[in-house]
Amino acid sequence: MSAWLAVEIWAGQRAPAIVIPEGGDDIELRGEETSFVQVKSRREHLGDYTEGETIGHVGDLWNRSLGSAPQPQRLELIFEREVAGLRPLDDRPAARLIEGPISTRLAKFSGSSDLLPRTSIIVTTSPQESAIRLIVARLNCAPIAAQMCFADLLIRVGALADANGRLAPENYRGVSISDTETSIRDVLAAIDIDAIERALRDGVCEPVDFLTPLNDPNFYLGVDVEPGHIAAGLVAERPRSRTALVEGIEQRRAALIVGPSGAGKSALMWEAAKTLRHTVRWFRIRRLSAEDIPSLRQLIRTFRASEDSPLGFVMDDVGRNGPESWGALLKEAMSVPGVVLLGSVREEDVTLIAERARAAEIRADPDDELAERLWRELREAEKTNWVGWREPWKMSDGLLLEYVHILTRGQRMHELLADQVAARVSDPKRSLELDILRSGAWAGTANAEVDASQLARALSVSEPDLSRALQRLIQEHLVRSPAPGAVTGLHQLRSEELLQLTHQTALPTLETSFERTIVSVPATDLEPLVADTLSARRLPVPAVLDGLITRLEGEQDARALASALRGLGSGRVSSGVDE
Repeated sequence: MSAWLAVEIWAGQRAPAIVIPEGGDDIELRGEETSFVQVKSRREHLGDYTEGETIGHVGDLWNRSLGSAPQPQRLELIFEREVAGLRPLDDRPAARLIEGPISTRLAKFSGSSDLLPRTSIIVTTSPQESAIRLIVARLNCAPIAAQMCFADLLIRVGALADANGRLAPENYRGVSISDTETSIRDVLAAIDIDAIERALRDGVCEPVDFLTPLNDPNFYLGVDVEPGHIAAGLVAERPRSRTALVEGIEQRRAALIVGPSGAGKSALMWEAAKTLRHTVRWFRIRRLSAEDIPSLRQLIRTFRASEDSPLGFVMDDVGRNGPESWGALLKEAMSVPGVVLLGSVREEDVTLIAERARAAEIRADPDDELAERLWRELREAEKTNWVGWREPWKMSDGLLLEYVHILTRGQRMHELLADQVAARVSDPKRSLELDILRSGAWAGTANAEVDASQLARALSVSEPDLSRALQRLIQEHLVRSPAPGAVTGLHQLRSEELLQLTHQTALPTLETSFERTIVSVPATDLEPLVADTLSARRLPVPAVLDGLITRLEGEQDARALASALRGLGSGRVSSGVDE
């Protein structure tokens, strides 16, 4: 909050003042007027601040100001969550005068007639993001450069807060406008944006956005949870598991969430990352190989990761995205203080993890308390007609994905998907939809994507025909298109069901669908597709090799060959572990 206030003053959003962290109060602002600022933070599941809590905090602030000499002219309370009884503001965090029922109740305090007009409340849930936006708007710089400017300022403010705890009030040290300007200009002068953005530009990682809501209409059908789903309030909190995960990160600097597919690992992972977002700058690993480690190393150096200003990497579904890569990143992270790692992995893949002993492992085990709370939230949002939670929870076998599907759709996921597949099997005009669905489901089981143009050629159909059939599948939430021209499943568990359901007919066989899929995925996706097919024993090794040979003879690409060989290696290791 101190660093955010310094940026606000530097950007002209506030009157000029020296920001003194741990001054006369949590923060002291010394300018033409002196302000005492108290900061109040709380966990999300506790909700907004009540009138009673707010009145108590205002009283504490008043008492501290009255006991100080000289007394401050202005008093501010900064809350992380909204305050009941105050009109919410839609735009930038701004000071609100205390009015309404809170004002009436505070009028009973001695001296309130003098103190109340000098007291204001500010609500800001994301000070770091707000400060970064201000820096970008004022300097027209890259957002990642603004992040680095804020990180440097955060380190300086932290050092001042530490020092002020041992100083007398007359010797308190703070940040002036010129100090903020110098800090920001020094960072911008020293960085090489091209070098910083290499990892981002190459698609290795990206900054995590916890602010932009993703109101996904397909969410309750079963999709991989994204940070935007957390921002939209679609995910039920799991405070007990989240606390264990955060403690694992704090103690070991790395934590893995382990559980079966559909247990809510991704949701728990992003929930924990959001909890730590004020202190950790999170980057999401999209793909990772040994060749990408140097670009991440450069990112770590440039951000000056330290224990006071940590940098974090999030990697979802480690088993599919590269167990060896996770191990290499973990070794790199452990050599640099201030770098933390957070990941999720399926139970069947955990034995493949390299450097496994370095990370704390937390089980993603849903319990009755979570099941009941989730049912209540969906009931209040009018998204379920179930009058109780125990029966659907029992039907779900403890899988959150299945449980939410039963609550919101009224039946098990298998039953709904079986009906959708049966409607296509009985209609000869929809055979193309079934063929697309078979390949899309196969890719979805491996977290891979199918190139729609390549699939049209593999199925010997025109692109317009395939496009029309694909659109119907998307509208019925059977597949999704993560990017133009790409097709995959909504979730690994749904894809598993669809792969089995679409191959209950005599033809085509699993081998035929695999051949169509393997010639249609991008070169980089051959690795997860092959590894998953072998480790899950969907096909025997000779059938997988035949499909690979067809692909590699038609496309003599070294990247495809390397990806295929890595997939064969991972699949063989996984099969060996199982045996």
